[in-house]
Amino acid sequence: MPRLEDRFALVTGAGGGLGGAIAELFSREGATVAVNDVNLDAAEAVAERCRRHSPRSEAVVADVSDPASVRTMFDHLEASWGQLDVLVNNAGVSATSDVSESGNPLERGIEDITDAQWQRMIGVHLNGTFYCTRAAVPMMARHHQGSIVCMSSIAGLAGFGPIHYSAAKGGILGLVRSLARNIGPAGLRINAICPGAIDAGMTKAHAPEVRETIVPSIPLRRLGSADDIAYAALYLASDESAYTTGQWLSPNGGLIIS
Repeated sequence: MPRLEDRFALVTGAGGGLGGAIAELFSREGATVAVNDVNLDAAEAVAERCRRHSPRSEAVVADVSDPASVRTMFDHLEASWGQLDVLVNNAGVSATSDVSESGNPLERGIEDITDAQWQRMIGVHLNGTFYCTRAAVPMMARHHQGSIVCMSSIAGLAGFGPIHYSAAKGGILGLVRSLARNIGPAGLRINAICPGAIDAGMTKAHAPEVRETIVPSIPLRRLGSADDIAYAALYLASDESAYTTGQWLSPNGGLIIS
């Protein structure tokens, strides 16, 4: 039996990379998926692949850092579906363009981060997670069930990564812990995924020499795949994790062992 049969799921930032892999896997597991992205063409390409398995899946354009845009998206889903069972807060922006003179974004000091870079990073990752979750909770609470999966990072756990990126991802973990206590009585769950170095999306954008320095420090001696993260999201979205909330799961190849 499909693990998400008859569920309705929204995956943000799903026009490719990790979000696209999550959306496609969810559709194969029976979910009707709303594929969100700021880029309509990218979202529609993933939605078309989802429709091969789940005909009602669709592309929805919204900027998660803009509360009005998020509200419009959820109003549309309310009118189209009338329910929401799963939310994956995956939308994010990369810090790979915010580089130091060495070309390595991991070496940037706090004095090098501009106000605009800070606000954009916090706006999409942390604010976006908050805005979408705030809109999703009332839809889920009506049915006394729902699973929210938030994409954090090992940067949020251990400070790996650029300072503003680590701060945003760490903030997501705090939000998850607090919300788990707040929404649990309504039958809702919220958890986080903290990926390590994944050969998709933002990590793929790093210069090859930066990526090559990462692999020797990973006990499994490889970068993760988008599917490694998608299956983690599927577990947290499904009833298999029905007694799990306020937790984080970190597929990282052993880079962090706790």
